[in-house]
Amino acid sequence: MFKLNKQINKCRKSFIIFVMFFFALTSTSTTLAQDKIPTLPTYWCVKVEDIISPQSPMQGSKFTVGVVLKFTSQVRIVGSPGPSSIKCNCPIKGPYGTVSLRLIGVKYSPTETNLLEYYGPTPAFPPYDYSGFPVIGVIVTEADFKRGKKEVWGWATKEPLQCRDFEIYASLAVYKEGVPRTKENECHPHVDFKKQFKPICLNVPKG
Repeated sequence: MFKLNKQINKCRKSFIIFVMFFFALTSTSTTLAQDKIPTLPTYWCVKVEDIISPQSPMQGSKFTVGVVLKFTSQVRIVGSPGPSSIKCNCPIKGPYGTVSLRLIGVKYSPTETNLLEYYGPTPAFPPYDYSGFPVIGVIVTEADFKRGKKEVWGWATKEPLQCRDFEIYASLAVYKEGVPRTKENECHPHVDFKKQFKPICLNVPKG
């Protein structure tokens, strides 16, 4: 009886060792298989999410604005060549990219504009003119992509605001790496972003 129990215990130990070896081998095979899976390139879609300001627009004051860019990641689909499978226009392939912003405003009417002048950090490339408005280059980094957003500041109205509702337009362009940053090489992922503003008007005493 003692010998039988001893044989049973030996069988149990052998079985446990076999099971442990089997799972270790399976885990190693899975890891090796995962290591062989190619890393697909990640592309980034970008759009203007908002036009913001640290203060409310007020009649008789100059108005400072910034632009919020939003990034979303897209992985190239297996079997699809290049970025053609990405679900957005003008995708950016990381880890960094170059975009530009052109702010059109303040627009009181189709023929009346209070220009927005740029005073911010040095642009990523020498600005060029497009329809009377400067195109400002911006570098977007891997940290911007991972954060999902980037605020770009540096515009203020040339003249104080009037007591009139107005609109500001933001035009976004993307450039491929290795090409000149010119109007001819702009890629526009979306139509111009537009935001309406209503200034705080001063009380004018009656005469």
